[in-house]
Amino acid sequence: MRLVLLVAGTVLPLVLLSAVLTVAGYRSAERDAAERVLQTTRSTMAAVDRELQNEIAGLSVLALSPALQAGDLKAFREEAGRFLGRFPALSGLGLSDVTGQQLFNTNVPDGGGGLPQRRNLDAVEAVFTKKKPYVSDVFIGTVTLRPIITVDVPVIKDGEVIYDLYFFPPRATFANLLVQQGLPNSWIVGVFDRQGHHVARIPTLGESELTSASDTLRAQMENSEEAISPTLSVEGTPLLTAFARSAESGWGVAIGIPSNSLTGPARQAIIVTVLVGLGLVLVGFAFAQRMATQLVRAEADRETMIHELNHRVKNTLSAVQSIVNRTLRNAPTPAAAREAIDARIFALSHAHNILSRRMWEAAELGEIVKSVLGPYMENEPDRVRLEGPEVSLSPRVAIALALVLNELATNAAKYGGLSTPNGSVTLQWNLPAPKMLTIVWIEAGGPPVTAPTRPGYGTQFIERCVTGELNSHMTMSYVPAGVTCLMDVQL
Repeated sequence: MRLVLLVAGTVLPLVLLSAVLTVAGYRSAERDAAERVLQTTRSTMAAVDRELQNEIAGLSVLALSPALQAGDLKAFREEAGRFLGRFPALSGLGLSDVTGQQLFNTNVPDGGGGLPQRRNLDAVEAVFTKKKPYVSDVFIGTVTLRPIITVDVPVIKDGEVIYDLYFFPPRATFANLLVQQGLPNSWIVGVFDRQGHHVARIPTLGESELTSASDTLRAQMENSEEAISPTLSVEGTPLLTAFARSAESGWGVAIGIPSNSLTGPARQAIIVTVLVGLGLVLVGFAFAQRMATQLVRAEADRETMIHELNHRVKNTLSAVQSIVNRTLRNAPTPAAAREAIDARIFALSHAHNILSRRMWEAAELGEIVKSVLGPYMENEPDRVRLEGPEVSLSPRVAIALALVLNELATNAAKYGGLSTPNGSVTLQWNLPAPKMLTIVWIEAGGPPVTAPTRPGYGTQFIERCVTGELNSHMTMSYVPAGVTCLMDVQL
């Protein structure tokens, strides 16, 4: 209990202090971010104003055209084409009288007859009344039938306005302008007209119909010329939004930062601080218990390892003893016995290596086969053909099969399919039923085979391994083409 109080009294005050400092840091970062966003909004609005002023300046020069002053609209069409060549595709020019009747529109090939009246008559009225340029709100064009904006300038003759010359730039011009600001992809940026309609927006909401600011942003735009406050996007994303309106055009720019990009790091930092503190407390509580548990477990593991090692050593010695006894019992000469014992123990060691790599849990039949037959496949791999699926073997079965395959390969190398240049061996296996493995050893191309009058000591060794160690069944066939061995092994 004293240890618990000591750990808690040391760690918990540090955790609380870290949480307080994190919150204070978040508040400061939020204020700094708000100021940076507002400055960015002002600079973006200035960029939009510069674009509009450039368009107004070029349009004002075009309004002085002699052809336009003389009312020669056919000649003026050529000048209009040269003017539009400086702007992106989908730009257009138009001309209307004081009633808003269109007299000329570059989007109509014949340039005149049958043109409808303009819809944004407020722009026409402002130009004829004030004799000054005017930037319209977004509206549906009568010719294009899509949302457009116009920049209008008066055509003045003898001190009076005779025409309204208007230019409709693509809204994509202002969308590209927003992209050029290099703002983060997660920010939502919009250019708005006086009514809160989108002139341009990133990400876009579509170009075929009018879209507007969210209700929360509209309220902000109606109540101030410049502000920063929490809002919701039209998609419902919580934002910290800065807004600035132009005194020249009446348009506005709003930039919103997702709130989670500001609160997320702070919230994460607080959570991490609390979790780390609790983790330290728990670590302190658990350390002593873990140390004691590890000591007990280490002692148990040591005893288990000794017992397992003792068991495996006994099994290995028993296997070696069995190999030696069986070989000496059936070998015709001491030299043959020594050679057979060496080969069989070598095969046993290969099986042990494979099982050791797999922590003595199981061995794959293909690995066992390749470890035994590998020396016969090094220079002439086509002489030994292997066919069969992956089969997992228990240590007992793996060791016995390694010895059997070694014996078959040794006999083939001395007397059978591997003793001649053109001879071959095919080893096939499959699983005809659960827990049943069928193995077929087929020799071909060796010396003609005759059935022995009595089983050799190698054949006897194979039979004892299959029937005795594996408690399974085997059949040896001696046909002139080569020896065939069929084994049905219980897994």
